[in-house]
Amino acid sequence: MTERQTVTAEGRTLNEAIQVAAAELGVDPAQVQHKLDVDHFRNAFGAMTGVDTVKIFAWVRDPEEFAGGEAARAWIASLVEAMGIEAEVTLRVTGEKQATIVMNSDKARFLVGRQGRTLHAIRHLLAESVGREYPDWTFVLDVNGGEERRESRDHDRRDRGGRGDRGDR
Repeated sequence: MTERQTVTAEGRTLNEAIQVAAAELGVDPAQVQHKLDVDHFRNAFGAMTGVDTVKIFAWVRDPEEFAGGEAARAWIASLVEAMGIEAEVTLRVTGEKQATIVMNSDKARFLVGRQGRTLHAIRHLLAESVGREYPDWTFVLDVNGGEERRESRDHDRRDRGGRGDRGDR
Protein backbone atom coordinates (compact mmCIF):
# COMPACT_ATOMS: atom_id res chain seq x y z
CA MET A 1 0.00 0.00 0.00
CA THR A 2 1.38 3.41 -0.92
CA GLU A 3 1.59 6.23 1.59
CA ARG A 4 -0.57 9.18 0.63
CA GLN A 5 0.97 12.65 0.51
CA THR A 6 -0.46 14.99 3.14
CA VAL A 7 0.07 18.75 3.17
CA THR A 8 -0.81 21.49 5.62
CA ALA A 9 -2.49 24.57 4.18
CA GLU A 10 -3.76 27.80 5.67
CA GLY A 11 -6.14 30.43 4.34
CA ARG A 12 -8.55 33.15 5.40
CA THR A 13 -11.45 30.81 4.58
CA LEU A 14 -11.82 27.05 4.27
CA ASN A 15 -12.23 27.38 0.50
CA GLU A 16 -9.02 29.40 0.26
CA ALA A 17 -7.14 26.79 2.33
CA ILE A 18 -8.43 24.04 0.01
CA GLN A 19 -7.29 26.07 -3.03
CA VAL A 20 -3.80 26.44 -1.49
CA ALA A 21 -3.64 22.71 -0.72
CA ALA A 22 -4.78 21.82 -4.25
CA ALA A 23 -2.05 24.01 -5.75
CA GLU A 24 0.55 22.42 -3.49
CA LEU A 25 -0.66 18.90 -4.34
CA GLY A 26 -0.95 19.77 -8.04
CA VAL A 27 -4.58 18.65 -8.39
CA ASP A 28 -8.03 20.15 -8.91
CA PRO A 29 -9.66 21.41 -5.67
CA ALA A 30 -12.49 18.86 -6.12
CA GLN A 31 -9.92 16.10 -5.67
CA VAL A 32 -8.76 17.39 -2.28
CA GLN A 33 -10.02 15.83 0.91
CA HIS A 34 -9.30 17.65 4.15
CA LYS A 35 -9.53 17.68 7.91
CA LEU A 36 -9.49 20.80 10.09
CA ASP A 37 -6.43 21.31 12.30
CA VAL A 38 -8.33 21.92 15.54
CA ASP A 39 -5.10 22.70 17.42
CA HIS A 40 -4.87 25.84 15.30
CA PHE A 41 -7.89 27.15 17.25
CA ARG A 42 -6.31 26.56 20.69
CA ASN A 43 -3.92 28.75 22.67
CA ALA A 44 -0.84 27.55 24.62
CA PHE A 45 -3.06 26.49 27.54
CA GLY A 46 -5.40 24.40 25.38
CA ALA A 47 -8.34 26.80 25.54
CA MET A 48 -10.25 27.66 22.38
CA THR A 49 -9.32 31.01 20.91
CA GLY A 50 -10.41 33.04 17.91
CA VAL A 51 -8.09 33.13 14.90
CA ASP A 52 -8.26 34.90 11.56
CA THR A 53 -7.34 31.89 9.45
CA VAL A 54 -8.28 28.26 8.90
CA LYS A 55 -5.63 25.55 8.88
CA ILE A 56 -6.22 22.13 7.32
CA PHE A 57 -4.49 18.85 6.67
CA ALA A 58 -5.17 17.88 3.07
CA TRP A 59 -4.56 14.94 0.76
CA VAL A 60 -5.67 13.75 -2.67
CA ARG A 61 -8.87 11.71 -2.69
CA ASP A 62 -8.80 8.19 -3.99
CA PRO A 63 -9.72 8.50 -7.71
CA GLU A 64 -12.62 6.06 -7.25
CA GLU A 65 -14.14 8.45 -4.68
CA PHE A 66 -14.80 11.15 -7.29
CA ALA A 67 -14.90 9.22 -10.58
CA GLY A 68 -18.70 9.45 -10.85
CA GLY A 69 -18.67 13.16 -10.05
CA GLU A 70 -15.93 13.85 -12.58
CA ALA A 71 -17.84 11.90 -15.25
CA ALA A 72 -20.94 14.01 -14.52
CA ARG A 73 -18.93 17.25 -14.63
CA ALA A 74 -17.40 16.30 -17.99
CA TRP A 75 -20.83 15.32 -19.38
CA ILE A 76 -22.42 18.60 -18.25
CA ALA A 77 -19.47 20.61 -19.64
CA SER A 78 -19.85 18.95 -23.05
CA LEU A 79 -23.63 19.49 -23.01
CA VAL A 80 -23.29 23.18 -22.14
CA GLU A 81 -20.71 23.59 -24.92
CA ALA A 82 -23.02 21.83 -27.40
CA MET A 83 -25.80 24.24 -26.37
CA GLY A 84 -23.48 27.11 -27.32
CA ILE A 85 -23.44 28.55 -23.81
CA GLU A 86 -20.25 29.78 -22.21
CA ALA A 87 -20.14 28.49 -18.65
CA GLU A 88 -17.66 27.52 -15.98
CA VAL A 89 -18.53 23.99 -14.86
CA THR A 90 -16.99 22.82 -11.59
CA LEU A 91 -17.41 19.81 -9.35
CA ARG A 92 -17.95 19.74 -5.61
CA VAL A 93 -17.95 16.29 -4.00
CA THR A 94 -20.35 16.78 -1.09
CA GLY A 95 -20.38 13.33 0.44
CA GLU A 96 -19.88 9.68 -0.23
CA LYS A 97 -21.02 9.22 -3.83
CA GLN A 98 -22.74 12.63 -3.81
CA ALA A 99 -21.69 15.54 -5.98
CA THR A 100 -22.84 19.02 -6.88
CA ILE A 101 -22.08 20.23 -10.39
CA VAL A 102 -21.87 24.03 -10.33
CA MET A 103 -22.51 25.96 -13.55
CA ASN A 104 -21.72 29.68 -13.56
CA SER A 105 -22.73 31.59 -16.67
CA ASP A 106 -23.97 34.97 -17.80
CA LYS A 107 -26.62 33.08 -19.80
CA ALA A 108 -27.93 31.08 -16.84
CA ARG A 109 -31.53 31.71 -17.86
CA PHE A 110 -31.02 29.41 -20.85
CA LEU A 111 -29.74 26.64 -18.57
CA VAL A 112 -32.65 26.98 -16.14
CA GLY A 113 -35.44 27.59 -18.65
CA ARG A 114 -39.01 28.61 -18.01
CA GLN A 115 -40.12 27.39 -14.57
CA GLY A 116 -36.90 25.32 -14.39
CA ARG A 117 -37.96 22.97 -17.17
CA THR A 118 -34.62 23.00 -19.01
CA LEU A 119 -32.70 22.36 -15.80
CA HIS A 120 -35.09 19.53 -14.94
CA ALA A 121 -34.53 18.02 -18.40
CA ILE A 122 -30.74 18.33 -18.03
CA ARG A 123 -30.97 16.63 -14.63
CA HIS A 124 -33.01 13.80 -16.18
CA LEU A 125 -30.57 13.34 -19.08
CA LEU A 126 -27.65 13.33 -16.64
CA ALA A 127 -29.30 10.61 -14.56
CA GLU A 128 -30.04 8.54 -17.67
CA SER A 129 -26.56 8.84 -19.21
CA VAL A 130 -24.02 9.07 -16.39
CA GLY A 131 -26.37 7.34 -13.95
CA ARG A 132 -26.16 4.13 -15.97
CA GLU A 133 -22.42 3.86 -15.33
CA TYR A 134 -22.59 5.24 -11.77
CA PRO A 135 -26.03 4.19 -10.47
CA ASP A 136 -25.17 4.73 -6.80
CA TRP A 137 -24.17 8.38 -7.29
CA THR A 138 -26.46 11.32 -6.50
CA PHE A 139 -26.02 14.53 -8.49
CA VAL A 140 -27.26 18.04 -7.72
CA LEU A 141 -27.11 20.76 -10.38
CA ASP A 142 -26.44 24.32 -9.23
CA VAL A 143 -26.73 27.23 -11.67
CA ASN A 144 -25.23 30.51 -10.41
CA GLY A 145 -25.85 29.60 -6.76
CA GLY A 146 -29.55 28.84 -7.26
CA GLU A 147 -29.37 25.65 -5.22
CA GLU A 148 -27.95 27.56 -2.25
CA ARG A 149 -30.70 30.20 -2.54
CA ARG A 150 -33.39 27.51 -2.69
CA GLU A 151 -32.00 25.74 0.40
CA SER A 152 -32.00 29.07 2.25
CA ARG A 153 -35.58 29.80 1.17
CA ASP A 154 -36.75 26.33 2.19
CA HIS A 155 -35.01 26.71 5.55
CA ASP A 156 -36.84 30.01 6.11
CA ARG A 157 -40.14 28.29 5.33
CA ARG A 158 -39.40 25.54 7.84
CA ASP A 159 -38.69 28.20 10.50
CA ARG A 160 -42.31 29.38 10.25
CA GLY A 161 -43.37 26.18 11.97
CA GLY A 162 -46.19 25.34 9.57
CA ARG A 163 -47.74 28.79 9.68
CA GLY A 164 -48.81 30.39 6.44
CA ASP A 165 -47.56 33.73 5.20
CA ARG A 166 -50.21 35.59 7.22
CA GLY A 167 -49.48 33.88 10.52
CA ASP A 168 -51.76 31.90 12.81
CA ARG A 169 -55.53 32.50 12.74
